[in-house]
Amino acid sequence: MTVKNVQVDGVKPWDLVTSLGIAGELQDMAGFKSIGKIGDVLQVAEYADKIRSGTFDIQDGFDVAADALQLPAFGVVGNLGGAAIHIWNDAGREAQNIDWSNQGMSQTWDYMVDNPGVVAEEVSKATLEVGSRILGYFRFP
Repeated sequence: MTVKNVQVDGVKPWDLVTSLGIAGELQDMAGFKSIGKIGDVLQVAEYADKIRSGTFDIQDGFDVAADALQLPAFGVVGNLGGAAIHIWNDAGREAQNIDWSNQGMSQTWDYMVDNPGVVAEEVSKATLEVGSRILGYFRFP
């Protein structure tokens, strides 16, 4: 089985499935725990596909370690530690996409000055995306 790295506005479909399972559990809705597990199984399949194709990297390793920490055996401390690893790993991934050169920073600043409305809109989108991703990293029993 091959799992494609499909994302919609930066969110993987199985993350939504896992979040739906967590939301259902919080509302004490019967059957939602198994829905969240489907998202976990698809995530494992993605890791297996990356290992097979040779694209599994150190950041994927951090994600696997964080997921392992969040197993029920490690309790609340493991849950918080795993969430922290996921969050810092995301920050590291995004930092790799930034053009840190003087020219790149200057162009970004000029764009921000010339287009404050677009900047405000993009900051609000990013806040929602990152906020939902961070909440998704906390596993509730």
